[in-house]
Amino acid sequence: MCVKSQPFLLGKYPADYVVNKRKSLKLTTRLGRNIAERRKELALTQERLSELVNVDTETISRFERGVTAPSLATLETLAKQLEMTISELLDEVSPQPIEEAQRISAMMTRLKAKERGFLMALVKLYCDQHG
Repeated sequence: MCVKSQPFLLGKYPADYVVNKRKSLKLTTRLGRNIAERRKELALTQERLSELVNVDTETISRFERGVTAPSLATLETLAKQLEMTISELLDEVSPQPIEEAQRISAMMTRLKAKERGFLMALVKLYCDQHG
């Protein structure tokens, strides 16, 4: 039996749409919260993150408020700039920073971007070999 492909539909009835819309809002709210928390942990402003991700500052604000969701490409860029995986960004509970990582982060704020990049490369190399 051949099944003709049909476009994805939220549901047959208006109530289905409401239920699916609520699930979507919950996801965008959770994503926004995780973006905002991680951005603040990295001591980034919305403006600086918007420059790194190549979107408007208002777009970052909308993401953080859960008003809109980023495209998959933007989500990937956000995860990279926030030094997280996409999975971590979508996680129910945002990861708690390790105390030592917070201290290192505080020390790194005094370094230039190139120096921070070098330090991150060293830490990644170490973790890859010993993690």
